[in-house]
Amino acid sequence: MIEIFTSSTLAQNLQPIIASSSLWKDKDLHVIIIANPHSGGFTQPKTAMSNLKILQEESAKVKDAQSQVKTIEMRTYDTKYPSHSMEFVESTFMDMLPLLKDTEKTNHRVLFVTAGGDGTSLEVQTKLLGLSRSSEEYKKIIQKCYCVLRLPFGTGNDGSDGRTIEETLLRLSKPRGIEFQKAVEVIVEGEKKGTYGEWNKSKKENVFPPWYSFNIASIGIDAFITHMTNKMKDKFPGDFYQIWVDLACLFYNSNYKPGHAKIEMFKNGEKVGYYEGGIEFALLGASGHRTYGSNHKILPSDNDTVCITPRMSLFKKLSTKASFNDGSHYGKSYSQFFDADKMVINYDEDILVQVDGEAHLLQKENFPVVIQHTEPVIPVITVQDDPINHGTVKLD
Repeated sequence: MIEIFTSSTLAQNLQPIIASSSLWKDKDLHVIIIANPHSGGFTQPKTAMSNLKILQEESAKVKDAQSQVKTIEMRTYDTKYPSHSMEFVESTFMDMLPLLKDTEKTNHRVLFVTAGGDGTSLEVQTKLLGLSRSSEEYKKIIQKCYCVLRLPFGTGNDGSDGRTIEETLLRLSKPRGIEFQKAVEVIVEGEKKGTYGEWNKSKKENVFPPWYSFNIASIGIDAFITHMTNKMKDKFPGDFYQIWVDLACLFYNSNYKPGHAKIEMFKNGEKVGYYEGGIEFALLGASGHRTYGSNHKILPSDNDTVCITPRMSLFKKLSTKASFNDGSHYGKSYSQFFDADKMVINYDEDILVQVDGEAHLLQKENFPVVIQHTEPVIPVITVQDDPINHGTVKLD
């Protein structure tokens, strides 16, 4: 009989792996698993069984190892609707607050484990960011006592801590430490009218800006691809991203009129670049070496965080689209790159923006729009000897 893979099974196998990690030595650790039971890591039989087998093997390796934590508590929550993850984060934070108020003396730590797609990790991190920004006390507590581990249980997994379970679990067995990640923030500075923030009003989440991304925020054709992929996922299971990469070449401009963009790029307050003209897309990543659309290497270099692609003919789009998968668009005339932490965008037509796989409508009245880095705020686990700079920083 095939064992059913659930969040409870995940917790059972993760517990000894987490307990054996040196990250929380002699601490009272509270592990909160927030799972989307409809994500592919649980529902696709081949993927689910592979994930379960790997977890069982890793769990068996440390079965007889000495526990590093003083105590460990495992809690699991399954999401049932959009923004449910945010409710779990907030309720956990408020429940734990009395134990964590004295950050210098408390022995308690909290680890959020997300087991879902990019949407699940987006919600968890967005709520943590919101709590951190709501007061200096909350910010200090999150920096001192919290951490996030993002398991690759979705279809894209561009925002997870590793593209595979094995790669992700290295953060527990070979940790460098807990460091802090920036978010990308989308702010509307133009008129607050029209369908401003209401395009996704059927969802229970707060759809008004600012919006946050912890991987990449972008405007243009890739946001259209995200939107159409999500519409199909709502009706049919599966990954339709690549299908819409092809279809978008044909249908994007018939849905959204080509406009004229003026984009300024800044780094540490200094202007470092300017672009004016038509665009296929413009994006800002939380760091270099970022992927989206299920490992499309859109930001393949160490430091460049901005990629702008001018408007193309249909033939040019079809002939170059493969290069955006493997990163070979870097250095080509049809892609412009900048090392920046802020973009100020003006645009004279309606256009879509996407943040970690969630799409929103921007109307021309909403511009200018600012897309920028936040301060480093989300605590994540880094791994030893990682050859890629993910933009995390240590805080004093």
